[in-house]
Amino acid sequence: RIPTDKGYRYFVEELMKDRELSKREQIKLQEELLKLKAQNMRLSRTSAKLLSGITGNLAISGILDKDEFDDFGMRDLLSEPEFQKLDDVCRLAETMDYIDEMFDKIVLEMKEGETKIFIGAENPIGKISNCSMIVSPYKLSNGQRGVLALIGPKRMKYAKNKSLIEYMKKMMGGTSGVIILFVNYIA
Repeated sequence: RIPTDKGYRYFVEELMKDRELSKREQIKLQEELLKLKAQNMRLSRTSAKLLSGITGNLAISGILDKDEFDDFGMRDLLSEPEFQKLDDVCRLAETMDYIDEMFDKIVLEMKEGETKIFIGAENPIGKISNCSMIVSPYKLSNGQRGVLALIGPKRMKYAKNKSLIEYMKKMMGGTSGVIILFVNYIA
């Protein structure tokens, strides 16, 4: 049986304990980021590839001010049982066409340094209102605001993904702008 949005919200608010990444996980993230950067990949592409590889979800990364976005892991996402209906795939594709505009709106409504979890109907992206998202703002050292997103099943590992967000935020520069948006889908 699939939990309702209220069930997921109760879990996130009442039962989920914050989880810190282990030192081993932190070192692995740092090593992988350095490896990808050594291949001369842009930071946004590097971040998307790294998070997609770790989570098995679609990762989207970009700079808000430049409207430049990279994504990784679409094949993984579309292989999930929640994405077997053509209508669901079409809604996701349409959302991806306008993701930069949607990120701008979401960031404007967030407090600096905030990490926020949206579940189901709370999702500010209407086309995929049956998704969950975790969003955390940050700013790059050069002042640019960035976005990093993961899209996957609603049954995501909220605590682990939130800790990945917080650690990546530290690695990438700080607390204001947007870094990670985990979007999780369920039919």
